[in-house]
Amino acid sequence: MATSRSTPASRARSTRPSPPRAISTRSVYPGTLTDVTGGDGAGSTSSPTACASASGRAGAQTSSSSTTPPGRPLVAVRGTAARPVSGTTGRSAGSGRSRVGPIWSPPPSGASRVVFSDLVHATTPSRTDEAETSANDHIRRTNLQRVLTLLHYRGPRRRPEIALATGLTRSTVGLLVAELAQRGLVTEVVAPERGRGRPSPMIVANGDGVCAIAVNTESSVLTVALVGLGGVVHQVLVEAVDGAEDPALTCDRITRLVAELVTCAGPERRILGIGVAVPGQVQVGDGVVRHAPHLDWREVPLAAMLTAATGLTTTVGNDAAVILGATSAFGDGLANDLVYLVGRPSGVGGAIISRGRLVHGASGYAGEWGHVPVAQPGRPCVCGGVGCLETEVALDRLLAVAELDGDDPEQLAAALIRRDQPELETEARRQLGHLEVALRTVVNALNPGTILLGGFLAALLDSRTEHERSALVARAVGAAAETVTIRGTYGDAEQVLLGAAELAFVTLLRAPDLVGPA
Repeated sequence: MATSRSTPASRARSTRPSPPRAISTRSVYPGTLTDVTGGDGAGSTSSPTACASASGRAGAQTSSSSTTPPGRPLVAVRGTAARPVSGTTGRSAGSGRSRVGPIWSPPPSGASRVVFSDLVHATTPSRTDEAETSANDHIRRTNLQRVLTLLHYRGPRRRPEIALATGLTRSTVGLLVAELAQRGLVTEVVAPERGRGRPSPMIVANGDGVCAIAVNTESSVLTVALVGLGGVVHQVLVEAVDGAEDPALTCDRITRLVAELVTCAGPERRILGIGVAVPGQVQVGDGVVRHAPHLDWREVPLAAMLTAATGLTTTVGNDAAVILGATSAFGDGLANDLVYLVGRPSGVGGAIISRGRLVHGASGYAGEWGHVPVAQPGRPCVCGGVGCLETEVALDRLLAVAELDGDDPEQLAAALIRRDQPELETEARRQLGHLEVALRTVVNALNPGTILLGGFLAALLDSRTEHERSALVARAVGAAAETVTIRGTYGDAEQVLLGAAELAFVTLLRAPDLVGPA
């Protein structure tokens, strides 16, 4: 996925980190919209206070005003001290709530879930010992996988509920939970009493002890987060980036931020690896960024670079694909045949689900909807084309006309719905006309059951009447438009971090028995 605001390839690349500048980011936690602004300070490292608070442990604080209750999330932006964000840290034990979607109900009929190994072609690690080849060990591994995956994606459960969801006997579930607990992958939490008798404990994925590093690369902002098993976001670091820069410099930035998070996490937390979301074409399997136009990257072996620099196994994926994966995995599932288009500050990207599986294409680059031609003649695109969707449908133009700061799509949607700014309404209609051309192409080529619009595209959609929404696909050939549903979704800033972390969790979920005891 590309962006309409990056530095052209001809521009001289920066050789040193840019100073912090004012930015606004939406909190990745449920609750309020939180503005985090970089100041004029030099701070390129998070404060000791941030580390102490993020780890949830008592300790000396550098300032009493920055003391944070254990478990409260933090966002640290270069140039400011970290501060708590309203809401909860990810999914709380027994709460039954998730920032992405409900976690207690089964997926609706016909819904599917993207398997994250689809994104990375992950293989199950293997042992060479003879016992590993036995049928019993295979069954045991499969059952461990089922239980841990259930707790990771669908939230805390009591043992009887796990047995019901997996079809396993209660005695088998008890043995599996005991092994997962021995390996430090799950914990028990005493739930409130329900009637008489001894309360049944909740089994919870150990999000505090088992973590991954999530990285989201944008042309203007670099975000690195510590994410625990079960979708618990512990800490987020955000650093302003002055346009496209050399991949080696970005690698250095990420390495420094990862070191900060690892230091804050402390030795008791196990870091499984790093997952990176990139707005561009990523070669599935080896993590080579073949082309990220607005980062000005070509043939960058990012996974190998970060693995060598940090010592942590790194997996790289396309940002739109990992967003779709997180939406599916942590939410209520998605339609079996779906096309996803997301409008972000880095441009327009997307992904495709067909018969419940993510569509890669021949080399893993399917879903580049931002580069579908929609206007002739049109504006030149950094990909080399003319009149591409993301050159004509762009967030920065909407924000400029609406005179809004930041890139929150829900704030933009509110401005669009009011329709009290003639210039904004004119620009919205112009962009929707080009979006209609792209969606007509999508429907004619793929005949999806659902078109899911994310980011600022959801804001554009939500500002229209039902008739205007239907008109976006009404001119598709024949009967294809009769069965397609268009809907919007928000929260891609949250989901990209969850999805990037999933790239690192894939191997664990496929083979929990290969993790040593805690």
